[in-house]
Amino acid sequence: MRFLPRNGSIILALPDQSLTWDRSSIGLEKCAICHKRYVEGKSPDQVARETYHSLDAVDRYLGQFDRVRHCRRQGLSAQETAHILNCGVLLVETYLEIDNELKGKDA
Repeated sequence: MRFLPRNGSIILALPDQSLTWDRSSIGLEKCAICHKRYVEGKSPDQVARETYHSLDAVDRYLGQFDRVRHCRRQGLSAQETAHILNCGVLLVETYLEIDNELKGKDA
């Protein structure tokens, strides 16, 4: 298994098949969830209903987003944050991009 960057996407090369993950699609649902919660001020259960996610999934996304924001405020890099939170750098970078977008919207 190997990862090959290409045109803003990541190709996961497997022996039998290849899966392409567009980075923008990784953050799309998370961005919508964070926007509804922090910009629109909706409750997590209302966000879950509107985005067709379970409340557990919404809580997980929002909790991880808050932890990434906290690490950013502490001055940690994306790589350090990913290591501390035991998640991928791509996920951390996605949350940091969402945080950048929300900063101008009083999140």
